[in-house]
Amino acid sequence: MKKFGLIGTPISGSLSPLMFKAAYPGSDMTYDLIETDNVEEALDIFRKEYDAVNVTAPFKESAFKAAERADSVCRRLGVTNLLMKRDGAIHASNTDYLAVANILRLHKVRFKDANVMVIGCGGAGKSAAIASSSLHLTTMVADRTVKKAGEFCFKHGGMAPLPFENIVQQVVLSNIGIIIYTLPVPVGWLEELPLEGKVVLEANYVTPCLEQICQEKGAIYVSGREWLLQQAIAGFTLMTGSAPNEQVLRDCLQKT
Repeated sequence: MKKFGLIGTPISGSLSPLMFKAAYPGSDMTYDLIETDNVEEALDIFRKEYDAVNVTAPFKESAFKAAERADSVCRRLGVTNLLMKRDGAIHASNTDYLAVANILRLHKVRFKDANVMVIGCGGAGKSAAIASSSLHLTTMVADRTVKKAGEFCFKHGGMAPLPFENIVQQVVLSNIGIIIYTLPVPVGWLEELPLEGKVVLEANYVTPCLEQICQEKGAIYVSGREWLLQQAIAGFTLMTGSAPNEQVLRDCLQKT
């Protein structure tokens, strides 16, 4: 019997166990929430008892350091959200990147020049920016700390940093077609964003803040549940070696 799980804190509200059960009905594979605020304890439980674990905040950097092998995105970012035991070693992968790349491939065809603005330069924001840049989309990264965004963009190339106070103006001036909002909370200028006709992807699916604004302003809203869905498809496939049925997972999310 293979055992999988999720490490991080807080994770009690995670939909991952429900989605895994729906994806693999009748299987003897299990998926558990391993909640502790001690990352070393979580990693030790993984090493002793589990075949693979998803990783969420605030453990992504420590989990990467615990891996013996890593995919190219993890190596670039220094974080992981998936650890797997393979061939006697711990492998790190990044399904945030895979999820955002899949979503962008779908929506970039709406625009002749789909410039992208990523708001937030944490783990999810960095993964999103790398995904956007890898698809050869002009990418801007905005963060409360412009130095943080600047260092990230300089390190990885092909992206431009942006101060928070210039976001509203730059959405117009830089011909932004797609906005990826990765902050966990709303900020004061959200109501001022010119969103008509744009695609807005929000990472937070537990307490989202952009759906109503997008509806009022005529934007195409892509919820964090779509991000979660695409991440689950990629992660479950890597974990189990068997791709889940996408429609089954969509139906599962609609019922929650």
